[in-house]
Amino acid sequence: MSKVKKSEKNVSMCKCMECPTYTKECKAKFMAQKSQGVSEKSNGMEDLYCAFGRSGLIKENKGCLCGTCPVRDMYTLSGGAYCFSGVAT
Repeated sequence: MSKVKKSEKNVSMCKCMECPTYTKECKAKFMAQKSQGVSEKSNGMEDLYCAFGRSGLIKENKGCLCGTCPVRDMYTLSGGAYCFSGVAT
C-alpha cells in the first residue's frame, strides 16, 4: 500500500507533469482521468506515481524531478523515479 495519500491536494503539488520523462501520452490520459476526480479508490493515474504506481506509458527515463517534489518531502520518501519503480512504500 502507498505511503502517499491519493488526493487532489497531492496531485496539485506533484511535479510529475513537469518532469522531462513525462510524455504527451501521459498528459492526455491524465486529463481524461482527472475529470473523474481523484480518491483513494483511483488506480493507475498518470501522475503522482509515488501514490499510483509506475506508468504504463513511459518507456524512457529522460531525467527525474522526484527529488524536488514537495509531496516527496511531505511524506519523507526516499528514492525516486516512481514512474519506473512504482509506489513509494
